[in-house]
Amino acid sequence: MHPWQEKMGHTMCKTDSFPSSVVPSELALLWQIRRLHLGNNHLTGSIPSDLGRLTAQEDQLWDASVESEWLPDDTRELHLQNNQLVGSLPSELALLRRFQSMDFSNNNLSGTIPPGICWLNASLVLDCSEHLCGCQCKC
Repeated sequence: MHPWQEKMGHTMCKTDSFPSSVVPSELALLWQIRRLHLGNNHLTGSIPSDLGRLTAQEDQLWDASVESEWLPDDTRELHLQNNQLVGSLPSELALLRRFQSMDFSNNNLSGTIPPGICWLNASLVLDCSEHLCGCQCKC
């Protein structure tokens, strides 16, 4: 287990002192994470496509007929704002269909935003001046 895994716990990670310079793909192994806030950490590199699996294992176990068994606060968030992330948004992020909020603003992202991300019911915060095309960003 990585030291950062112990710090994160099971349902929320909010830190402004992440012990890495990149977003580790191993975060996807923490499938119980409901809120992942890694803004303002000077993170570099690209957003790992593995983050699309954050809730994959849980979704496989979820039965719509017993929805009342979910925790009352079922909020799911992925915030990676105010870093130095580059590249495009991975299409795998569209798998996070139960997430209510995603913030990728103030990075150095570029490229076409995968349509599946635009169709999510999430509040999606993007900085369109970052050469992103799609969703609310005009091409």
